[in-house]
Amino acid sequence: MALSKITAAAITSNVITTALIADGEITFADIANNTITGNKLASTLTSGNVNLSGATSFLSTVFETANVTTLMGATTTINVAQPLLVFTANSSANSTVNFTGLSGMPVGNTASFVIINPNGSTAYYINTYQVDGNATTVKWAGGVPIGGTSANTDIYSFSIIKTSATPTYNVFASVQSFF
Repeated sequence: MALSKITAAAITSNVITTALIADGEITFADIANNTITGNKLASTLTSGNVNLSGATSFLSTVFETANVTTLMGATTTINVAQPLLVFTANSSANSTVNFTGLSGMPVGNTASFVIINPNGSTAYYINTYQVDGNATTVKWAGGVPIGGTSANTDIYSFSIIKTSATPTYNVFASVQSFF
C-alpha cells in the first residue's frame, strides 16, 4: 500500500506516525539539513503526494545527468536511467529511437525523455519509434515531423505513459528547432 498523503490524523505532537513509515515515526532528530535521513520510509512507498508546510525552504536546483555522445546514427537507444541524450556532432542519418527500461514501470506512471540533435547542411531526424524494442505510434503536438532542420539543433521531448501491464504505452512528443 503506497503512501498517498500525510493527513493531520497521522501527526501527533509534531511527529508523523503511520504504519507506512518504516520505524513508525519521523522526528525532528531524523531530519538533518532539511533532509530525512536513514531508512525512515517504507520500501512500499513508490508514488503519491506528501504535503509539507514550508517545503520551499529546502528545495534547490535539481541536476540531471545527461548522456553526452558524438552523433545520432541509424539506431539510438535511450534508457530510463539516463533520459536526457545530447549529441555533440551533426547527424549522419535518420534514426530509429528505442526507449528502454520501461517494462518494470508501474501502470499509470510516466517517463520523460529528451533528445538534443544538431544538424549540418543536410538535416536528419528521428523517424521510427520503439519502446523496449517494440514498434510504437507517437502522438505529435502540431503534427508529425517530416524532416529535421538543416544547420540548426532539434530538441525532441517525449512523455511515455504506461497504460496496461500488457505492456501498452501512450507516447506523446514534440519537437522544437533552435536556430
